[in-house]
Amino acid sequence: MWARTHCTHTNGHFTCATGDCGGRFECQGAGGATPATLVQFSIHHGQNDQSSYAVSLVDGYNVPLTVTPHEGKGVCPVVGCKPDLLPTCPSSLQHKLAHGLVVACKSGCEAFGTDELCCRNHYNSPHTCKPSSYSSFFKHACPSTFTYAHDTPSLMHECSSPRELKIIFCH
Repeated sequence: MWARTHCTHTNGHFTCATGDCGGRFECQGAGGATPATLVQFSIHHGQNDQSSYAVSLVDGYNVPLTVTPHEGKGVCPVVGCKPDLLPTCPSSLQHKLAHGLVVACKSGCEAFGTDELCCRNHYNSPHTCKPSSYSSFFKHACPSTFTYAHDTPSLMHECSSPRELKIIFCH
């Protein structure tokens, strides 16, 4: 799940500056265009009943958001990224509208496309995929998020049976 921002609907065409899904109003399974803050969750019911949820900035950032579990058992922290990172986004990562408004902050991978920053080819393992100064910008502001492909957030959780997960867009 992700937020789309700066959207317009003209002549039957719906487009967004961030999180766009092919110009469709309903994404119909298509992912959102990067950069975008991404919520990931997996809800399991049954024997173990372990649910997982996370906020990822691996593909960049467009809005602050948190995931808040309610009435779960075990370790069920609030995770996410509350600060608005747009005012402090490094200039090399800024995603701007035509008139210069910063609407998102790209990942190092999206901005530069190198194998090292994208954790691909030789760098596609936990041993070779390392944090960069770009992922560190996100991690410093939002330590409970994933910030590069093989990242491990500081807030891990083992939450079972949450009655609900509230996704709160803080913008």
